This record gives sequence, structure tokens and C-alpha cells, in this order.
Amino acid sequence: MSSGDERFGRARALVADLAAKKHASLRIQSASPQGDDTEDVELPPTREAYGLDVLVVVRVRASGVQVGKTAATTDAELVAAARKHARSDEHARGEKKAVAIVRADDEALMRDVVRAIRAMKTGGFHAVVLASVPASAEPLPDGWNGASGNCMFPDGVVNISDAANLSVHYDRDGRPTKVEIKESTSPAHAYAAAICALQKRLGPEDHAFRSGETQQMRIQSNSPYLKTPRDP
Repeated sequence: MSSGDERFGRARALVADLAAKKHASLRIQSASPQGDDTEDVELPPTREAYGLDVLVVVRVRASGVQVGKTAATTDAELVAAARKHARSDEHARGEKKAVAIVRADDEALMRDVVRAIRAMKTGGFHAVVLASVPASAEPLPDGWNGASGNCMFPDGVVNISDAANLSVHYDRDGRPTKVEIKESTSPAHAYAAAICALQKRLGPEDHAFRSGETQQMRIQSNSPYLKTPRDP
């Protein structure tokens, strides 16, 4: 996929189509005054993300990039934000596996998407995954456990008895920014559960939203909302 100053919205359908066809990765090329920038990025679902310990949402908008809760503008700020989430002492010793999910709005510049992907790799993320869901997309209105809730559910790799205990971080608007896997019965379910947690938005009545801290939750694969695959 190649672009100069084009917006990501023109490529969203292609990203979704390739992911639906089970393509494992995509090469993005962005033209700039300094020359062409090229980065490879994985597409969901990706087995490289299975067994993760930390999942961080990277939102690319026309106004800038947000890594978890951290706003970043320059390349140096992007790499510093990536290291903050991907390279704790445990990560540096190889004891933790951090994965970045990149979400871009239609108006985001393709070159900024490439910059964000490169910075996440430089910052130490084990895998960087490009999603077709926009950065500003609202989580499902009734949360992830309502009648219409849909979650990522890898076919044939999750047992009905699988479960995961999670710690989910939220921004000021109640959107999930980071998911930590505290315990999981299988590597594939850890990824599925983390993606599922991204679909719950907190409201003013939730303690975690009021305090700005985290919410603990448990997601099991036999729950009603783990039925329909959904792009992260």
C-alpha cells in the first residue's frame, strides 16, 4: 500500500479486506521530502500477538498520536512513549510480551501512521498490529456483555473453558487505552480477551472512570459476548 500525503481513510477498506482474507501483514509506503518510508505491519488476527502480557492502543488522528494515555508529536516523543509501555524492567528481561494495536482515523495522514508504526517497533513492542477500526470509534453502546456485544474470537484456537483476568486502563473519556493480562488459560485467549476488553467504555458511574485508575475484569470464552469475530 503506497501513499504520499493521502489520508488513511482511503486505505481503510483495503486493510479490512486483507485482514478478512487472513493476510498476515501489510507493507505501507509513504512518500516524504526525505524520500519514501516503508514499514511492514501485522494484520489482525495475528498469532504473533498470542500470549501477550500487555496490549496498548495507539490512536493516530489528524491532530496527533496518542500511545496509551500519552500524547506524542515528534518521532522522539513517539519512541519515548512506546518505551514507557513496552520496556519496563520485566519487558527488558524478556519476561513480558507487549503488543501495540494501531488505530487511525480517516483524516490521519498516512505518513503519521507509518511514523507511529516505526516508533512502536523502535520502542520495543513485540508486535505492532494495524486495525481497521478508527481511532475515534466509540466502544459498543451497551458494553461488551450486552445482547449486541461482539468480540474477537479466533476460530478453532480457544476452548470453551478458557478465561483471562485483566487489568484495563482508561483515558479521561472512559476509552480503554491499555490492557494487562494478569492470568490466562491459553495464549490465544489472552489476545482474544484483551481485544474484547477494548470494547467496553466506562461511564461516570464507574469507579475506575472517576478515579482515573484501572478496572479489573474476567473474560471467559463461553460468555455470550464472545461469539462474533470483530476487528480490534
